[in-house]
This record gives sequence, C-alpha cells and structure tokens, in this order.
Amino acid sequence: MALDRLQSALRMVTNEVTVAAGKSNFDFTLVKNEVPKEYRLFGESLSRKRKDEGEGGKLHITARRLGALFDGVCSPTPALVRAYGTRVSETSQIIKERSPTGAERSIFGQYLGVDGTSIWAAATSSTSAIQVQLLACMLARLFDAPESISVWVEIVKDRRKEIATRFDNNEELHFSTLSAAAQAEITREQLAEWDTSARAWLRTADAVKMKEQKQLGLILDNLGLAVNEDVRVFSSVIAAWKASLTTMDKLVSGIPQAVENGAAILGLASWHIYPDMVVLGSQNSNLRMNDPTVMPGGVLTVGLQSSHTGDKGRRGIYWSLSLAHLRYYGLPVLKERELNSDTSRVGFDQFSHAVFGCLLGCWDVPQSGIPMAIELFISMEDTLRRGLVDSPKHSDDISMPLNQPHWFQMLAQTARQFHKAEKSAKDQILKLIKLGQRRCSRFIPSQQPQTLSDTKVANNYGAPSKFLGLQHPQAFIRALKTDEDRIAYLRKVALRLPGVASSDLLIRSRWQQKYSFSTAVPDRNPFTKGHTRWYPHASEHERVRAKRKTIRFGAPVQRVPKHSRKNGENKTPNSPTFPRRSRFTTISDTSESEDDVSPSQSSQNGGLPQIEGEICHESAPGEISNDSQFFIRHGSHGRNTRYDFLLGDPALSALFIMRDAELSEEVELDEVPIPDILEALQKDSLSLDRTRPSLVTMIDESTTTPMRMLCEAKMIYMGLPEATVDIGVLDQPLMETKWVKHIIFSQEALGCGRAAALSCIAMFDTGRSDVDPDSLHDSFAMASGDSIYISEQLLCDPWDIVDGYKFKRVLGNIGRTGVTMLIPPACPMIRPIDRGSWKVINNGKFNSQEEDHFTRTTLHLSFTEYYRPLDLTLRGEQDIRVGLLESIISVHDAGRWVADVDILAAMSSFKLGRISGGHESCLTDDAHTHKNEIISLENWDEVLDIPRGTSVVRAWGNPLGRLALASVLIQLYNNDGARTIGLCPPKDRMCIFCLSKAEKLKDGILIY
Repeated sequence: MALDRLQSALRMVTNEVTVAAGKSNFDFTLVKNEVPKEYRLFGESLSRKRKDEGEGGKLHITARRLGALFDGVCSPTPALVRAYGTRVSETSQIIKERSPTGAERSIFGQYLGVDGTSIWAAATSSTSAIQVQLLACMLARLFDAPESISVWVEIVKDRRKEIATRFDNNEELHFSTLSAAAQAEITREQLAEWDTSARAWLRTADAVKMKEQKQLGLILDNLGLAVNEDVRVFSSVIAAWKASLTTMDKLVSGIPQAVENGAAILGLASWHIYPDMVVLGSQNSNLRMNDPTVMPGGVLTVGLQSSHTGDKGRRGIYWSLSLAHLRYYGLPVLKERELNSDTSRVGFDQFSHAVFGCLLGCWDVPQSGIPMAIELFISMEDTLRRGLVDSPKHSDDISMPLNQPHWFQMLAQTARQFHKAEKSAKDQILKLIKLGQRRCSRFIPSQQPQTLSDTKVANNYGAPSKFLGLQHPQAFIRALKTDEDRIAYLRKVALRLPGVASSDLLIRSRWQQKYSFSTAVPDRNPFTKGHTRWYPHASEHERVRAKRKTIRFGAPVQRVPKHSRKNGENKTPNSPTFPRRSRFTTISDTSESEDDVSPSQSSQNGGLPQIEGEICHESAPGEISNDSQFFIRHGSHGRNTRYDFLLGDPALSALFIMRDAELSEEVELDEVPIPDILEALQKDSLSLDRTRPSLVTMIDESTTTPMRMLCEAKMIYMGLPEATVDIGVLDQPLMETKWVKHIIFSQEALGCGRAAALSCIAMFDTGRSDVDPDSLHDSFAMASGDSIYISEQLLCDPWDIVDGYKFKRVLGNIGRTGVTMLIPPACPMIRPIDRGSWKVINNGKFNSQEEDHFTRTTLHLSFTEYYRPLDLTLRGEQDIRVGLLESIISVHDAGRWVADVDILAAMSSFKLGRISGGHESCLTDDAHTHKNEIISLENWDEVLDIPRGTSVVRAWGNPLGRLALASVLIQLYNNDGARTIGLCPPKDRMCIFCLSKAEKLKDGILIY
C-alpha cells in the first residue's frame, strides 16, 4: 500500500476514534485491570515509588498502549502467563529476603530494590501487555539498549501501519487496538524506559537464577541455532515472539516440544523458566532442570534437523536484524548478536579466570597446557607461603605477591580454585580460561621480549614474560638458590643431550671471584667413576684475575650456533692445563646472597670446600675465559680445545660444549621445561631473596602496566562483591581505555581516584562504555542496569575519610537507559532564614551530654531536567549510552526542606577539621566547672542562624544527621574565614569545653 494511502488511513482512524473517545470520555490507558493472582506477591516486593509508577505512571501508560497495539498478534498463552507470574514472584521474594533492612531510609531509598516496574505495569494492564513484556525481555537478553530500543521503534511503527492497512481493508479490529494505533506516537524515550526496566529485571533475576543460567549456558555452547533467518525487523521479531510464546506455553503445560530454531530457547533464557531439555547430536545431552513451574512431560528437544552448528563459528543462539532506526542518518545497520557462555555476565573472581586464560593465550600456551600452567602457579604460591615460615627475614618481600589485590594472587587463586573445584565448577572455570585464550590478542598486548635484557625495559605495556620468565634458561639459572642447585640442573640437562660424549661437555661456575670447572656427565670408567671438579690455584689468584676478561654479572649471552663452534680458532697462548686427578670433594660459588651458601658445603683450613662423592683438583693458572667461550690445553705441549657457551648464565654457572662436538638440531634448549620448574619449586631450590635474582624479583619484573591496571580494577571490585562484569570487556584493548590512560598519565599510586574508578566500573559493567575520567570529577554515583554504585563517602560518618576508589553497589535503578552518572548542581541552595524563626531559637547553653537533636533529619535524592550525553565518539547514534544527570541531595527536617548539599565537596573542604585524640573527656567536664560558655544548637533554625561565639551541634550516634550538618555548615561558611567547622569522632566522648579553648576552634562550630 502506498505511503500516502497509509497516512490517509491513519488519519481516518484518528478522526473516528477521537470522535468516539470524545463521546464516551474514555481513555483506556488510565484503566487499571485486576492483577492476576500469581503476580500479587510480586507487587508486594516493589518499592512504593515503583508500584505507583507501574499502576498509574508513564510506564503503565506505555504498557497499556503496547498491550493494546499488539493485542491479537499472538495467541493466548494462559499457562505461560501464570508460570511467569509465579516465577517473578518467587524471585522477588528471594531478593527481598536478601536485602538489608533500613535501606529505604537511605539517600537512595526510593530507587533501591527490584526494578520490576515494567512487569507490574503489564500485570495491571492486560494479558497482552504481559506478552509484550516477555518480548521486551527477549530483546533485552540479546541486544544492547540502543539496538533494542531501535527494534521497538520499528515494530511499533510497522504495527501501526499494519493496523491502518487492515482498517483500510475493512477488517474487524478491537476498539483499543484502533485507539492505540490512532493516538500520538509512543516516543522513543517511553520505549527506552520500557526497555530499561526489562533490562534491569533480567540482571536481577539472573543473579538469583545463576545456577540454572550456568547449566543452560553449557547447553547453549553446544548449539548453533538462529532465532530465524529473516533480517527484516518487524517480520523477524513477530515470528520469533509468536514461536517462543506458543512453544513455552505448551512446555509449561506439560506438552513436549521439538524445535529447529533458537526462538524458544531465547524465551526460556529470558523468562527464567527451565524445562528439561534433550539436545540431539553426535553425543546426546540431557539436561534435567526440575523446574516446578513446568508440568511433568514438558521436555524440549533440540536438534532434530541440522542446526547450522559451526556456521561462521557461531555458538549458542544468534539473531541478525537490519536496524533502520539505530542512527539518525544512513542505511540500515545489520546487527548480529549471540547468546552463549561468552556473552554472559560474571563476577570479578570469574573474570579473573578469563584473565588467567588471556595470559596463557599471550604466552601461546595450548589448551592442552592449561593443567600444567595451573599446577605451576599453585606450586609458585606454595613456595612463597613456605618461604614466609622458612625465611622470616624476607617475609615482607614474600608476602606482597600473596596479598590482594596483587595480580599474582589473582592468578594463583584461579589456579587454586580450579584445582579444588568439583567437575561442574571446574568445567565452568575451564570455559572461562579458554575464553580468555581466544580474546587475549584484544585485551592484553602480547609482544614478548626477545632476550632477557629486554624484559626490564621492553614490553612494559604488554603481557609479562612467559611464565614470569622462569622458562628463560639464563633467568632460571640465576634464580636458583645455590651454585650446587645450578650445577645439578645443568648436569640434568646434559644427560638429555643425545650423542654427546661426556668429555664434550663442561660446566663452568663462579667460585671466590674466579672460575671452577666440573664435569657435566659422570665418567663411566670404573676407576674414576663419578663427577670431577677443578678449581683455580689459590696462590695465583690475582694473576688469574688480571689475565681473565672481566665478566659483568647479568650480561646477556646467546648460545653459539653449531657452525661457529666447528669453524672457530682453537689455539690461544697461555691456555690452562688440568693436572692429574686427586681425590677431593666439590665446592660452592661465593655469592652475593645468603641463599648461595649451601649448608652441606664445608672447607678445610681455608682450602677447597668439600662435598662428599666427587673428585676435585686444583687447576694450573692462566686460563683464558670470556662470556661465551674458554680454552683448555691438554698437556704441556698439547693442542688447545675451545669450549663454547651452550646453556645457563656464564657469570654464575653455565654448560659449555666442545667446539667440534656434534649436537643434534632437534635439541631444544631455548626454554626450561615446565616439569623442571615444578621440581625446583617443590624442592625449594628457587631463591626468595629480593636483593638478588629470585622468584620474588621475577614476579616484580612481571608487573607490567596491564598487570598493574588489573590490580587497580581488583581493588575497586574488592568492595563490590555482588557486582558483575560484562565479559565483553575482554574485546576492548585494556591499555587503550581512558581510565587506564588517566591513571598512567596522572601517575596515581595503587588505589586510583574516584573519577578513574567510576570510568573503570562503567567499562567493566557495560563491556564497552569508555568514559573519560576528566568528565567525572564531581560525580558521586553511577546507575547502570540493576545497580547503583555509590561513593562510600556518602554512606559513612563524615569523620571517616574514604579512599576515592571505594564504592558500594546496591540493587536499584533510576529508570534511565544506559549508564547515568549523577552529578550535583553547581550552586546548591540553602533555605533562607525565616523571619519568624526567632520563636524557636533558644541558643541555650551546652550541658555536656551526648544527645541527638536531629533524629528527624533525612536526606533525599531527586533529579533536575539537566541531562547531558557524554561523548563516546559514537557519532550518529540516537540513544545515549552514558549521560550526566544533575542530581539533588536534599536535607529535610520532618519533611520540611532545609538545603540541597554537595556532600563530596563538603567532605573535602579545607574548612572541615576532623578532630582526633588528645581531647578526651576530662574529670571536670561539667558545664558549671568551666568558665568558657558554649552555645548548643538544637534545631535547624538555630543552625542556619548561628550567633557569634563557640557553638556545638549534637547528633550523637546519628551518622546521617552528622553528614547533613557538616555539609550544610560547610556550604554556609565556606567563604567565612573566621569560622571553623570542627568534627568530633563519632564514638569517642570528648570534653567540648577543653576542646573549644584551642585557638583554631575559638568562635568555631563543633559537630558532636
């Protein structure tokens, strides 16, 4: 039908309905229907504000109009409507039982609790409105807010056109349906509020039904089902909605169903109704949910036909729609969204599992290597914990990586949880680790240093070195406690080299500022069986040092290639000769750390140390050595043999190989095998001394900037135990986010400020909203989904100073779509002095008692019309993802307005002095024994009209009252240099008379 004809039909409908409505004086949107009995308990759990909004507010009108507009589109589904009412009532009661008592009396009281406004609005409207609310949950489950709102705009528009067409064709239509189509357009803002409420409910119900949602996620990961193949919004959404409602209604009635697409599965995931499921495929999977809202026999079978599994790598349920109303300008945007375990929300501890996987991915650890990596982190943590007991001297250094929020502890905790978990929990952790492996290249840069020398200067903005550098042979050798540990490990490696004769390998070690040599492979001669060592001649010490090239500790070396060993020069003057054998024992290197002194080593009369079981010689003086090679003369006139560096650290202990020896190309010496590291950890062979290379220093050097930023996030979320993280944050490059850049450029220490913390929470909560902290300096709270994040400074006594990064998460919603940052007005107002207030102003004397004169003082939150979007560089989108909302915190006295306050500004004012100690109650704190007079201010009229002299205002044991008083007094006297506001500790009894004698508090105001 042509557009002009559609418009003409709509005008005709409008005219006729307007006349009819005028004659009957009837507005169907204001009618409240009787609530189905299954939903009544749900209504009791809502706050008064939300219940009123659902019964007669804007959301009720939206529900009525949507219910009428889509009435008759879907067949009646009475069983599903009843089951849904039972489920939401049950869920809301669980949440109510978990909620803290007295929360409704807080600043945010009327916005706290379950946001089920859309459900209550639908329940008080019609059964068709309940069906529309179920559709809202389906869309909110799969699409983000702007996309979902765009879908609503389009289907409402197309439904009105469809009604106009049917009216034009003289089809029979219900009066309310005609009225809904003919009335003014349902605005995008109204649809956004409708979507926001449904979205908040989904999050809340997900938290209650976490176990069931996880079980469903395991099934989803084995599927690859499209909701349908139609990308046209109206036809696709209506088809999916109908199919889901019909299928689920039959299932809850106990009628088994088989499906070939994902519509019904999307419905059950969105409505938290869980029938038993059978998934057919290569391996049949049965999932028994035992949901009491589903009658026996209601089993859903999935996969009777090809389910497109693996199509374009899709997992779970996916839906593609072409959105024409997402942007102001341009062609329709094709959006595809998936529902699987990768798209779920997780707690921060679970997010840490994915971070563990990210690091393994950056290190190119295959999935088969995950168990070994987990064992390695557990062993490292065990070694550190043993060190706390065995090495008390280094306990401060050792304990640091073991404490929260250190990134090492975060990863070690993941490994420990995996190790202790039962099978189902272990499978969940493993899925998150694998998810992190798949997302690693996006979340954390993975550039790795090529040599050990690059580790300290390169890659500070990337992932740590692989397994903290422990697999680097030179680093591993350095970290071993003693020279005996190093020699033992090098000998172990030497035994693995195929086809190399024992005489081809030698170990060179530092000993008393010189070098000793030892065999790498034991001699098999029955007369000289075992290992042999050679030490420099003590009397030639100085001459040998002069001859030998100085070796810098820690100098990087590379193993000499095979071809250079063969073609090098083998002759050099003054090469040493090894004398004939004599029976001695072995030695240890003189080290810079107490770790290097082996308790089993000993020396006799200042000679060579002795360890039983090896042969030791003194070598002739004059050996020539450098970092990568040394020479040995055989006999007084024999040839010189050159040995090249092969493995280890030439400055401490290293394995050398004869230049002419053949070494198989298959030998891999570039990495220390994980089993070798595990053995060293289990034997406590790794040093924990921070003054030298050790496990502790390797952890320190692995604290790259991304790891430090994860520590920051961990610190923030340690105070938000119930908060969840959008796993999609793994798709955002961590180092490119604005909160990270802000911390780096501002050089904030661990424990960032309030603005950076809010930006971090916004990113992790939404998975994509990257907010500039510079625009959040005066924000005191953030609302997103079903959560309000409040600065802890607003929730405690004003005497307490709270770190900026500390927030508290409460269940609630302010009804705005996306993320809303709450900011105070620029100039909060205070009630002017009432001319008649003199009647209630007494200005009596202070009587030294702890009293509370402000029990009727309350704080309330409200909003102005000022709402400004924050630029997220998403040009053209019609909906606001993050906005600033001007929010007023008002002080009321028994319902009467006193002032609007900016609490955070007041708490950081230089005018507010927090008094601590030194002024305890004296023996003569009675008013009659002190000559100085203090005025007691005992109501708000006296506070607003304070006389000269020292005054005290008492709200003993009332943190909210003290907070209101401090904020109002700071605003009153912020520009009065003569007045000082003194804040006494909340629980300590103090002598106010003695305190008032202090010079700073003369003519001041004390809050007691």
